[in-house]
This record gives sequence, C-alpha cells and structure tokens, in this order.
Amino acid sequence: MAEEKYRHILLRQRGDINRYTNPQGRGSSFELFPGLNRQVHGNKIKNDLQAAFLESEELGRIRRKNDINEKLGIYLTIESHEGFPLNFEKLDTAKEGIELIRAFLKDGKELAVIFVPDGKTKIFFDKIEKYLTKTTKQGNFRYRDLIETIEKIKLSALENFWSDSEPFPIDLKEKKIFEAWLRKGDDRNSIIQRFKEEANKAEIFVSDKGLEFPETTVFLIRSSIHQLKQSILLLDCLSEFRFSKDSPAFFLDMEPVDELQWTEDLLDRVSLDDGHKDIAVCILDTGVNYSHPLLTQSITENDTDAYNPDWGKVDHFGHGTEMAGLALYGDLYPLLNNRDSIILNHSLESVKILPPNGENREDLYGVITEACVASAELIAIERKRIFNLAVTTLELSNQTGEPTSWSAAIDKLAFGNEEEDTFKRLILISAGNLPYNEIKNYPASNELHSVQNPAQAWNSLTVGAFTDKVDIDIKKYPELAAIARKGDLSPTSTTSLLWNESDWPIKPEIVMEGGNYAKDKFDFVTRHDPLSLITTGHDFQKKLFTICGDTSAATAQASRYAALVTSAYPDFWPETIRGILVQAADYTNLNLDYRKIQNFNQTNQLNILRKFGFGHPNLETALRSAKSFCTLIIQDEIQPFIKDGSTIKTNEIKFYKLPLPVAVLNQIPLEEVELKVTLSYFIEPNVRKINTKYAKTYSSCALRFDSQAGTETIEGFKKRVNKVEREKLDDGKLETGFPNPENDHWVFGSQLRGFGSIHSDVWLGAAAELAKKDSICVYPVGGWWKTRKQLGKFNEKIRFSLLVTIKTKSSEVDIYNEIASKVAIEV
Repeated sequence: MAEEKYRHILLRQRGDINRYTNPQGRGSSFELFPGLNRQVHGNKIKNDLQAAFLESEELGRIRRKNDINEKLGIYLTIESHEGFPLNFEKLDTAKEGIELIRAFLKDGKELAVIFVPDGKTKIFFDKIEKYLTKTTKQGNFRYRDLIETIEKIKLSALENFWSDSEPFPIDLKEKKIFEAWLRKGDDRNSIIQRFKEEANKAEIFVSDKGLEFPETTVFLIRSSIHQLKQSILLLDCLSEFRFSKDSPAFFLDMEPVDELQWTEDLLDRVSLDDGHKDIAVCILDTGVNYSHPLLTQSITENDTDAYNPDWGKVDHFGHGTEMAGLALYGDLYPLLNNRDSIILNHSLESVKILPPNGENREDLYGVITEACVASAELIAIERKRIFNLAVTTLELSNQTGEPTSWSAAIDKLAFGNEEEDTFKRLILISAGNLPYNEIKNYPASNELHSVQNPAQAWNSLTVGAFTDKVDIDIKKYPELAAIARKGDLSPTSTTSLLWNESDWPIKPEIVMEGGNYAKDKFDFVTRHDPLSLITTGHDFQKKLFTICGDTSAATAQASRYAALVTSAYPDFWPETIRGILVQAADYTNLNLDYRKIQNFNQTNQLNILRKFGFGHPNLETALRSAKSFCTLIIQDEIQPFIKDGSTIKTNEIKFYKLPLPVAVLNQIPLEEVELKVTLSYFIEPNVRKINTKYAKTYSSCALRFDSQAGTETIEGFKKRVNKVEREKLDDGKLETGFPNPENDHWVFGSQLRGFGSIHSDVWLGAAAELAKKDSICVYPVGGWWKTRKQLGKFNEKIRFSLLVTIKTKSSEVDIYNEIASKVAIEV
C-alpha cells in the first residue's frame, strides 16, 4: 500500500547569528624562494622595471602622434619563481591606481599582467627601494613578501593577454573570431569607446553589444594577430583575449513515429489546471511549432518570440518542438500506452535563440541569451518560469571547467540584477553530447569528453543522461544489442571527469533518461527507435510524433520536474527548486546505493559525482514528503563578509535547531536512518583571472554547511566550526582539538561536497544518534566579494536554501507528523 503524501515543511526560523572566523584560516604569509641575496635580487628587479619603462616610451610616442592627451599607462608581466606563488593581493593596489589584469600559470610559474597608469611608476620603484634599505620592527625586509615572490618583470606583449587553452595562433595574418575582454578601469564606457575607435582604424570588426561583468566587458571581434599587434592603443584596453567558441553544434535528425490515433486519445484525457498559465518552461532553442495539437493548449503565438524578428517564431529545425513536448508531458510513450488522466500544471514559452540559416557568428552567445531571457520576461511579467537551454558547443579544448563569457552570462542571469536582489532565475542546461562517431568507444569516450559550454555555469542546473531503455526485440533485430546497460550512463552523455584536479562545480548535478543506442557485431552504431523517447514532432502535418534522446531530452524532462515543483510550491525560490531536484535525487536507478558509495575510496566517489552528479531525481520525492521521510526547507540570507577597519573579514555564521522526531527515532534506536542535506545558492560571477586559483576568485563567495555530531554538545559543535566561540587559555592561545567525531558517517564528506554553489551529502547512522543531531549551520568561505575590496561588495548579502530530509527504511514509522506537530507548536 502506497504511503500517504504530505507537503514539505518550510521552516520560518531565521537562525541564530554569530560572528564567524574560520578555525582553519591562515594568515597572508607567503612561502618565499630560498637563498635570495637582498641587494642582488632587489637591484635585478629594479633593472627589469627600468628596462620595461624605457621600452614603453614607444607607446608614449604613438599616443602623442595620435593626439591622445589622456594619461593611460602600460602593462607589465610579473613572473614568479618556478614552483612558488606570487603575492597577487600586493600586486593589485587599486588605491594606488595599479590594477591586476589577469593571472595564469605557465611552465610551473605564476604570471600576472598588471596595468600601471601614467604617473604611478614611482610607486613600484619606491617599494623596491624600501625593500633594499628598510627593515620592519620585527626585523623583516620591507615589502619582502612582494619583491621576493617575483623572479622577473617585463613589458607585456600581446601573447601575455592570451587566455585560451589552445596555443597562441601561429598564423599571424589569418583572421579569426576572438573574444576581447576589456579592463573596466576608472571609466568603463571610455575604454569601450576607445577600443571600438581603434578597432575601426585597424579594420577590426567589433560586435555592437558586449557582456558586462564586475571587472570586464566582453566583445566579439574578427581580426588577425597582426592587426592586433599593430595597434598598441587596442592593447591599452585589453585584459585578455581568446578564441570565440560559442557556436552551437547541429542536432541529430529524428525519425518519426506515425500514430495519429494516439493523439486523439491522449487529448481526451488531458485537462488544464486553473493556474497552468502562471508557470512556464521557456524553451531557448530553434523555436516551437505552437500549433501542434498536443501543444496548442499550452502555448500560443503570443507566448513566443525570436532573438531576431527576421527568423520567425516557428520551429525551423525540430529540436525546439521536441523539447517542448518533453517539457510539457515528459516521455509520451507511457502516456500513449495507458488510459490515465493527465493534468497540465504549467505551460510553455519559446524564444528562438538559433537562426534558420547558418550560425550566430556576429554576436556573443552570452549577449543573445541575455536578450532572449529579457524577451521571455516581457511576454508575461508576473509569470514564473524555468529556462530550458539544450544548446551547447562541442568544444574539445574546454576540458578544465573554466568559465567562458557564455557560461558567465548564464551565472549572471541566474544571480539576477544586483539592484533587484530577489529577482533570480532557474536555468537548466544540457551537459552536451558526444560526437556520433565516438559512441562506439563507450564508455571510455564519455570520460574523455567534457561537459560542454555553457553547461559549466555554477548557477545552472546541468543535466546529464542515464538510461533504463535496454529492450530490443531480438526476433526482429537479432543483430542488435543495446550499448549501455540498464541504469548506466547514456551513450552520448558527457562528464566532468577531466576536471578532477580542479575546484570547478560537480557537473552534471543530476541525470535523467536520455535513451540508449544499439550496435551490431561490426560495432556499427545506430539510434534504435525503441531505445529513444517519444515527443512532439515539428512537421506535425506529416508526423505528429518523433523520437528524441541524449542530454537534450534529459534536460527537457528535468525542466518539467522543476515546473511541477514550482506549481506545487509557488513561494519557493529558484535556488530552492534547484535544491529540491538534487535533494530528491539518489543512485537507486543507477545500480548504486549510498552505503556502497560510502565504502569507495575518494577517487572513485569523485568519479561517480562527475559522471552522474547527485543521481536521478524521484518526482514523487521532489513533490511530497511521506510518513517515513520528511523534507524541511529553510530559505534565508547571510552577509558573508564585513569591513573591519581596512580589512575584509568573514562575518556571519547561522545556526538552526532542527525539529527532529526524537520520540519516534528513539523507538527504533538501532535502525539505520538517513539525513540528507543540500545547500543551494547563486554566486555572482567575476570572470577576471585575478589569481591562478581561478575557482576561488570567480565566485562572489561560497557557503558551507555542517551539523552537530550525535556525540557533541551544542557548545562543542559551535567551537569546532567557529574560531570566535573558542576561549583564550592562560598562555593567550585559543582552545584547540575539536575534530569532527563523525566524518565517517557522511557518504562523500566535507572535501567532496565543497564544489560549486550546490552542496549535497548524506549521513548514515543509527536512529538514536540522529536524534541528537538537532543543530545545523551555514557559514561563508572566501570569494571576490572579500578579496576585491575596491569593488565595494563586502556588505552584500546572499540568499540560500537549506534542505534537510530525514528518512527511515520503514513506512510503519511516522516521523512526518511528529515533526509537523513540533513545527506547529513552535509557530
């Protein structure tokens, strides 16, 4: 007998706020290159600097020749000793006008490009002179932690601004499409204007619109390396440049399934919820043919638009209409094969993001996506919507997880306008698919092909694909066999296994059904209809149904889940809806379970996360709790940092007391239970590479969660996670020795759950232990809001959603109603 379903419980508590300092926090001391002679090294750096400034006089002559009277400046490239870090914080001194433009690694050394305005060169020489002649009260050389991290200084060349993972172009005359990342400087508009003017003189094409980020503006340009090198004034505006890779791959042509009578039967069983037009899945794709009989009740011409009005609104290719059918109904196959009633709780929108002919080469895809999102929001301003983007680039060079202008634009859109800090957006993106000719090498090829651009976006919910579709009629097709096993990765789904050595997010975060492929004894790969999903076809006058699969199909189904949850809980934030889909995911359909994963080593655990994310969501679990499991949700905000004098410090930690079902848990003290926790929030992106640890400076801040151990007092828990809570001993030092007594109870642990901006983990233990774990906390770690003091974001607040699910194995135990009664009493 099925369990009775209940609504998830939204806790209204705001948490107890304490000042916060990380117990593991380190000072700003740097490991310096050993054995340097102060006088020799200081004079060597001084000579490097003098040579660079002499070389820069050519720039001054060009400026005077062009009647440019504005004081500009020069770019210097600072290089570290091999294997030793640069002190980036000391290189970036905005108060003195010196600006860190970008940082990168090369041949084991850290390099930084800095901009030194005219009139500020004396600052550098003064610091070198003080290093040579002055000593602090503690006996240290002045500016030692800056000067001794530097091995050499030279005037920057165009090559120093190259930030692509592909090598710097060899052919200097071949024109290519690049992204030009401009520094912001004191006046963003002035730099943009000068860049465009100089580009026009050099006959370099520049896109009309740019993408604005906190410290840079990105434009698309068409130029040769020779043209760029000839214009020193263009170099004056750059912070970096790279190849443009934002041109979508073409999609597979789907075969039709022609069963007209199914449509009529299905429509007889469809009814519309009264509020179905209040929530929509917005398809950013090739358009949607809104006159399709199965779609026309849920989308009209007024619900559609296109980036370019000349493209028309209807679907020119088919992919968008396929996404629409899956986003509205899911896989049509089970619906067409039963007689159940269907209630549609949400509707559809479409904004055409792809042209009917050719590709979008003249504008950045980030700009196009921003424009299409804005267009959708004008369709119906009050409507809640989930954005579905199943357009990615097949980018073999993007194997590290680093942001691009497109993925950063996605993050910026999700984060929202800083002046409207409650206006956030939920954007679901497909992980991207393998090239067709690589499927034969499954699954090795999936591990070697990275999640595609822009699906590395931190704030998106990236969707990969698994499959349960393995059945082939062997009498009819004796030569065919399914490629993937039941519950395994779909044959085209990409992964982030190549990101293992970095701090980039777990991608994909979830997997949905993406269908399967078949092959014969000669390893010939084919898309076999019964292994695919059925959806709406765009050429519906000839074919009402078509097959679909891969990560596009998976994303459309996940968008449907998100819309259904939004319909059930209209007050939930986008961060919460994203969190619920992760919270409802597990590995049950993937031939894995938490206990098995817990026994793997950390490498294998990370491999699972980077292939399957947090698993496959169960829709019923996403929508409702039950007697045996209860999901608690906290929607709150925190101010991560605060200015204390001239220093930016961590600010708040928030503690929450959970209404645990103690009485019920103590009735089954030895039974194993689960506590699942998911923390979801959106970061503000900063694409400037201002440290070689790019992931640490891309996000505005990061949050973490921790929970009280069953053997800890609340005082001990607070001292373990927060240095501020610790007492001073007689010798003036703070208390130490607060290890986490239950690290082994968590499936992934604190190290593996700290990637990106959504963190999820499962605690396994005895019910009696869980009954004592009634305190949980959220606290901040670093980000550019803290390190980029000059941008003035240190007082900003960030929203977060904290989801906690308590689950027992027995449906006879009623944990939900004990929790509900406790919450009612507290309210």
